[in-house]
Amino acid sequence: MLKLSIIGNLIKDAENSEVGATNVTKFTVAVNNRRKKDESPVFIGCSLWGKRGNGLLPYLRKGTKVYIDGELNIRLSQGKTYHDLNVSECELVGGRPAQNNNNYQAPNTSNQNDLNDDEIPF
Repeated sequence: MLKLSIIGNLIKDAENSEVGATNVTKFTVAVNNRRKKDESPVFIGCSLWGKRGNGLLPYLRKGTKVYIDGELNIRLSQGKTYHDLNVSECELVGGRPAQNNNNYQAPNTSNQNDLNDDEIPF
């Protein structure tokens, strides 16, 4: 068993499907090499099994930075190498990705009834 821990960005929104009676959430993470800036990223297909995938599905959107830990499977097909990760731990890292289509609105911090310092009794 090869255990792998990565931090990377989702390249597209996660998708949910069923295998038998079990839910599986699938997504792909792009991982950059910190030492070689001009090197292309490595793409790792991830599978998150069970209820955790359903709970994280709304948050696993394109551009989201995630920390993933799990068992790595490497396979060769038609001369290409594929990396697949069976996820055991998934954490969201950082803030929200910058998107125009999200429904999040920052709370209004301005208060119409601001007090002057002279109006405070102490």
